[in-house]
Amino acid sequence: MLSHLLSVLEMSGFADAKAERLVAAQLRLMFKYLEPHRFAFSAFAIAIAVIFSIWISPLMLAGWTGAVIAAAIVNHRLLLLSRHLLESGKLSQAIICIVSSNFVFNCIFASHAFLFWIPGEVSNQLVIQLILATAVSGGVAIVSPMKAFALNVIIPFGGGLILAPLQGEGLFYWMLSVIGFTFVGWHIIVFQQLHAVARESFVLRDEKDALVEQLMQANARSELARHNAETASRAKSEFLANMSHELRTPLNAIIGFSEIMETEALGPMPDERYRSYAGDIHHSGLHLLGLINDILDLSKIEAGRRTITPVAISFAELADEVARMLRVRAEAGSVSIVIDAEPGLTFLADHRAAQQMLVNLASNAVKFTPPGGIVTLFAAVRRTGEIAFGVRDTGCGIAPDDHARVFESFGQARHDIALRDAGTGLGLPIVKGLAAAHGGTVTLDSALGRGSTFTVILPATSGAAWLDRAAG
Repeated sequence: MLSHLLSVLEMSGFADAKAERLVAAQLRLMFKYLEPHRFAFSAFAIAIAVIFSIWISPLMLAGWTGAVIAAAIVNHRLLLLSRHLLESGKLSQAIICIVSSNFVFNCIFASHAFLFWIPGEVSNQLVIQLILATAVSGGVAIVSPMKAFALNVIIPFGGGLILAPLQGEGLFYWMLSVIGFTFVGWHIIVFQQLHAVARESFVLRDEKDALVEQLMQANARSELARHNAETASRAKSEFLANMSHELRTPLNAIIGFSEIMETEALGPMPDERYRSYAGDIHHSGLHLLGLINDILDLSKIEAGRRTITPVAISFAELADEVARMLRVRAEAGSVSIVIDAEPGLTFLADHRAAQQMLVNLASNAVKFTPPGGIVTLFAAVRRTGEIAFGVRDTGCGIAPDDHARVFESFGQARHDIALRDAGTGLGLPIVKGLAAAHGGTVTLDSALGRGSTFTVILPATSGAAWLDRAAG
């Protein structure tokens, strides 16, 4: 019955899942508060005995003081036992043990209110009331974390403060009892407020600990996921490195021999269809080889193994190289390639990476620009020193909903799907990765029916040198 009463008293207001944990934390705090009381209350009892030696016989004082000191020692022993029970997981038994021993000790200490009461000695009576009031005030502050301990203070000391004056007769003693009752009632209200604050602090601390635990678990899961991702990335890189050799060797033979057959370098083919098939094999082999190269390039970029060696690059020369590489395809599609850049514009970047970015952007533009359209290779250095170069076309354009998709690996917009030669979907992700390797970004400005503009923006260190020379 007592165990159930104390459990309800302490765990009310808490969710079942965390009630036991919170009450255990409160009890540990109470152990910390009660630990020094064996010495403090023993000294306090001796001081009271000295004060009351004016009115009380030494034998009674010695008996009361000895009882208080003995009770303090027993209470301390039971406190150690309660702490052991708590650490053993026996929370209810720990509460019963410490609350009961503390209650008995307080009753013995408060008994002086009746043992030392001298009828007619107002000074004696006021000292008793002062001691009891001090015990109530100090006790309420100390035991605020737990409701059960509040009863240990209110019943012995508060009861003494209210009942002790009733040993006298007359209006004065009744008024003294009423004042004591009011004093105790006010301290009960104060205790409720202090207890609410203490309980809230325990709840907040418990929630903080739970969040810290969740954060630690999330961090552990994140570390595990990162480790797994790195392992998978290494396995992918090793696989691609091995497969590149295994695939490129036979592909080179297929491409080379099919080209010989297509061009009839060793003599005419007996049937025209054989030459056509050889051309299909040759073009398919080139397409597959390009796909393998793109995958390997993207894999190196994602793994951070694509080395960047910045050199001074003339954009006019770079754009001219790219235009020559794409001239046959552009003429076949009746597309014009023009260059728009300030004369002498140079910037710092890895030459092969810059060429690959511009080729990928320009080849896409030529592919998606209808006959009679224009593909512009442009570049400019901003006032901040950033270099901005890219490709602008008058093609079919890209819907805003597809802007993010085109930069994803194997991502294709709706105009890609509608086109017969849609490509691998790796060109733009490679451009994005190479720009990021330089510390830059890629932007897209496009809408259906009004063409597209892809701009690679490299950091200020890429174009600052040219700005300085231009200013000079």
